[in-house]
Amino acid sequence: METANIFSQLHIGSALLALLLAAFVLIAPKGTPFHKRLGYAFASTLLIVNVSAGFMYNLTGRFNLLHVFVMISMGSLLYGMIPAIRRKPANWLRRHISGMTGAALGVWGAGLAELTIRVLPGFMNPSQIIGIAAGIGVVFFFLIGFLIGRFMKTLPENP
Repeated sequence: METANIFSQLHIGSALLALLLAAFVLIAPKGTPFHKRLGYAFASTLLIVNVSAGFMYNLTGRFNLLHVFVMISMGSLLYGMIPAIRRKPANWLRRHISGMTGAALGVWGAGLAELTIRVLPGFMNPSQIIGIAAGIGVVFFFLIGFLIGRFMKTLPENP
């Protein structure tokens, strides 16, 4: 990814901030005003990361599997934020936890995938790199599911 490209620069800067904010959001006490501010900051930076990634085709020159992960990330972000903002439907908190856990851990999975894209081009072809990045995505998919299950167990039966 060339850093001279404005989308690349925007992507890298916002991704680094999103990684940091994701960690704080997951660690910080939930439901506090601080959590809300962190959450909005994280959601904003993740939105910038996803939109900028949608314009980047440096690895293959066309739409590829990594762009599918961008769409999954956007879906997770929307699934978590919209119910929390609207406080609807009745199970909004469960949706918020599911979506935002996926978004927060997804950005870390994407960060590891990005690292493979930056480090491996001298050693592997684009198809192999995308395969490794996709494998990282699958591992994080299962990690996200596991953590969502753990977070859900802490909720009362009908929040």
